Amino acid sequence: MRQSKAEFPTFKVDKQKVVETILFLLENFVGFSQYDVVKTLFLADRSHLQKYGRPITFDTYFAWRMDRFRPLHTIF
Repeated sequence: MRQSKAEFPTFKVDKQKVVETILFLLENFVGFSQYDVVKTLFLADRSHLQKYGRPITFDTYFAWRMDRFRPLHTIF
């Protein structure tokens, strides 16, 4: 008997929303690095997904091993 994989919803990245969110962060939080921006976008998307059932940016994140696991935004 073959088991089917769980179906996950697929989202299309809203690039305009990503750009607007990044600009908002950079204008309101002086000294934010690229890491801070990506981490904030990840945490905001995760929180919004848990609360409302959809992310803010509709992007997909991947963990990438360098010196530790970090969230990666697919448009970077």
